[in-house]
Amino acid sequence: MCFIDVRFSIHYSESIEENMVDALRRFHKVLQERKLDVAPLSPTEREYFQEKVHQFQHERLVHLIVTMTVGLATLMLVVSTLQFPLIPLIFGDVILVTLFVVYLIHYRSLENGIQKTYELLDELQKH
Repeated sequence: MCFIDVRFSIHYSESIEENMVDALRRFHKVLQERKLDVAPLSPTEREYFQEKVHQFQHERLVHLIVTMTVGLATLMLVVSTLQFPLIPLIFGDVILVTLFVVYLIHYRSLENGIQKTYELLDELQKH
């Protein structure tokens, strides 16, 4: 029995701007539903699940690069502000620090979601 959720793949491909954390949660539901099925994974399902994991890993890498870039820019601006304490630099510090914290929280959610995906896939393969 092939369990590939066509609705998930169609919805995922149509909504590029969808929150990746929400997409990971929906994918976890698909994996948990599949785990309830007693039939082993078919080669098509394995390929499908591996492709989804690859997409999430790519997204996680992009977010890591963006987060580190914002962190580096924040660090450079804070050092500049310490050397030249000007009001515009202080405003820039506040904005970049806030953005960096938000990126860190989002990246943490992505990382935790990917780790949970690995656990679910391991359980499915043992199944």
